[in-house]
Amino acid sequence: PADADRRGASKVSLDIPGAASLTGGVLALAYGVTEATGRGFASSNVLIPLAVSAALLTAFLVIETRSGQPLVPGRMLRLRSVVAGNSVAALVSVVMIGAVFFNSLYLQEILGYSPIQAGLAWLPQTLLIIVVSNMGARLAMRFGTRSLVALGTLVLGAGTLLFLRTSPESDYIAVLLPAMLVTGVGVGLAFVSVTMAATSGVPDQDQGIASGLIGTAQQVGMAVGLAILVNIAGSVTRVFLPQGPGAVVAGYHRAFVIAAAISFVAAIAALIVIKPPGSSATERAL
Repeated sequence: PADADRRGASKVSLDIPGAASLTGGVLALAYGVTEATGRGFASSNVLIPLAVSAALLTAFLVIETRSGQPLVPGRMLRLRSVVAGNSVAALVSVVMIGAVFFNSLYLQEILGYSPIQAGLAWLPQTLLIIVVSNMGARLAMRFGTRSLVALGTLVLGAGTLLFLRTSPESDYIAVLLPAMLVTGVGVGLAFVSVTMAATSGVPDQDQGIASGLIGTAQQVGMAVGLAILVNIAGSVTRVFLPQGPGAVVAGYHRAFVIAAAISFVAAIAALIVIKPPGSSATERAL
């Protein structure tokens, strides 16, 4: 029996073509969007990577339908809970990475914080996320994952808008910390409930795959979303460049507005596409 197990395990092969096409497609997409910051979307340096990305991602879908050991089994993508949960998770990741990225730059480039000081400035939010996340599972059981995802993303969006109060001379305690704490509550509520939603209705043997998909959706959302937000912020900064630090802050503000809008869209999407546990739509094939 042990020899049979070893022979069975040796037959399991990695889906290298699928992994390569997915990774290449996401990287090409992020690169193309990033290049658009200085060149515009009409540039060949932007259009070519975007075309390559579309081709690779299409190839990934074709490969997955024909692979004996696909990265993402087709049965997973037919579960509404998996598709809905991962879609919202990607949107939430865009908002979170945008807030962290631009405010970290703001702390160091505008307020003059050292890297260590900037890192410590996020400590209160990090601790709050841990506390709220531990409460999130219990709250989701009581009020439902859909309601908690919507609440978390609304709070996250509201906190992101609070970053619009920043200026070249803002005070950390009075301006930044409140916004960080509000976004921390939103992240703590949203991430836990999104994870629960994305694994709802998934068979026990596929729970590991479902968890891996959530991480992948978050990473893709961060990579592509941050590239888009940087492009938006950079375009605004170039317009107001003579204003010095004020131009940089104006670019950050535009990115915060877009990020907040994405968070509100995620809240609406959660209410529409995430179904209550036990409903037939949760497990029905799309």
